[in-house]
Amino acid sequence: MTYQTTVFIIMTVILVLTLIFTLPYLFISIFGGCAKRKRYPERKEKLRYGIVVAGRNEENVIGNLIESIRKTNYPQDKLDIFVVAHNCTDRTAEVARTAGAIVYEYNNDAERTKGFALKYIFEKIKSDYGIMNYDGYIIFDADNILDGDFFSKINDAFLYYDKKNAITTFRNSKNFGTNAITACYGLTYIVSCTIESNAKMAIGCSSRIQGSGFLVSNEMMKDGWTITNLSDDTDFTIEQVLEGQNVMYCDDAMYYDEHPTTFKAMWRQRLRWAKGALIVFNKRFKDLLKNLFSKKKQKSVGEANSTTKVQRGSSYLLICDTMPIGAIGVFVVILNMILIGLAPIFNASIVEMLKDWGINTLIGAVIGLVILTIVALVSYAKESKRIKNVSFGVRFASILYWPIFVLLLIPLQIQAMFTKKFEWKPIKHDDSSNFDTFNNAENQEVSNTEDVTK
Repeated sequence: MTYQTTVFIIMTVILVLTLIFTLPYLFISIFGGCAKRKRYPERKEKLRYGIVVAGRNEENVIGNLIESIRKTNYPQDKLDIFVVAHNCTDRTAEVARTAGAIVYEYNNDAERTKGFALKYIFEKIKSDYGIMNYDGYIIFDADNILDGDFFSKINDAFLYYDKKNAITTFRNSKNFGTNAITACYGLTYIVSCTIESNAKMAIGCSSRIQGSGFLVSNEMMKDGWTITNLSDDTDFTIEQVLEGQNVMYCDDAMYYDEHPTTFKAMWRQRLRWAKGALIVFNKRFKDLLKNLFSKKKQKSVGEANSTTKVQRGSSYLLICDTMPIGAIGVFVVILNMILIGLAPIFNASIVEMLKDWGINTLIGAVIGLVILTIVALVSYAKESKRIKNVSFGVRFASILYWPIFVLLLIPLQIQAMFTKKFEWKPIKHDDSSNFDTFNNAENQEVSNTEDVTK
């Protein structure tokens, strides 16, 4: 056996091991493109919800969020809005109070992540109102704007699952059409919802909570919010799966999120996400792997005599979600280059081996580019009615730049691996979009005074 053949076999084995954690998303992309959306039957029962908002220096946008909550077609006597002004140096608390929210101010510079803000406000809700006073809690970021049917649709889904599962929703973009960066963000979340989440629901696996716009039950919050790392949303998703409960997805409940408009802000935000994913991977990998091969059923939290099935498929996909596969791929390439560099010692040709490597890499890159382009085109086609105020030029630019946007995850993951300390910094939000920007008033049946009996 020649040295060149030996290296080929070694790298093929490594490639196969790597593909174990990447191919699932190829199949999800194919399946998600044709998967039917999960629809939930309309329910007359309207549950009572606590709306939880954590914000730091969000005076420019938090008023618009609260206004959008109040303009939805859900009975307003069933909604209480709780805001935690977290380490604020502006008028966030004042603006929120003026808009009608119940506001708590929390200042602790040593506790900077969103998770600490959620931990604090759930402690206050528990002491001042009682966690069980609400059927569930819906968590938003201060820069969000809601679709008029948001609460009605998420309520239908929550009741469909007997109030036992966390529910995540469709994340759209407030500033999708601002530039190529915001369009790439918007496209990323369209793909995540339209392709990924719908496919996971269709095959019986857990969706992923992504930042905000999600619902948790009062039972889940009995002991408060306990996750305070940089990626509390992914960590909470994994926590639910390990307890035997998938996070469900409601495609019809839509909200709008504001994204960074500059490369510097984009890099800082995505580096935080990459670092957070790495933290969660290191924390949860063993548990997910154990869950993947577990033969026993797990007991549900708080129900000593009941059992729920182990979510093996969800565990596997969450390993894929959190594994720094881009950074691992770079180290694989470095290993390949080292092995090629050793070729003369074994009387093999460096030129021939580099040629073979270059051809294979080029073929892989072209295939990847084609797949990403097709996914982008399918997503735009499926969600054309939901993508508003975006010119053809910006859409076209996002399709061209999106593969680069996705591949930036590789250097981000590498930087995250070598960044020991990461200081959480807020992203400035100042987009002036409001409820009326995205909702046609003629189609909204606002029922702020409607009294619905449970």
